[in-house]
Amino acid sequence: MRASTMAVLNEDFVTTLNAEGYDDRRILYGHVLKNAFLPMLTNIGIQMGFIASGAVLVETVFSYPGMGLLIYQAVLARDYPSLQGSFFVLTIAVLAAVFLADLLNSVLDPRIKR
Repeated sequence: MRASTMAVLNEDFVTTLNAEGYDDRRILYGHVLKNAFLPMLTNIGIQMGFIASGAVLVETVFSYPGMGLLIYQAVLARDYPSLQGSFFVLTIAVLAAVFLADLLNSVLDPRIKR
């Protein structure tokens, strides 16, 4: 987020807003962070797959009941229908997260046509 914010601060519209006399706080919170958050939003949607894979490790180590422990036990028992169902649910969840991130991108970024 910091790198994205620093990149946006070097854009021409920030210089223009400074020249017009806008307050630095208004520029930062009203314009810069909104534009800097767009790449982070996309990254959060993509990271949902890694979060799901991390659940397998955490739930196995700490014996939490959940999808990760179910996948681990299904692998040990060679229960392929259970694995297929678990991966299907995780796939739908990741696709929904990426789709939601795309929808939020189109709402936050006026350059994207709906």
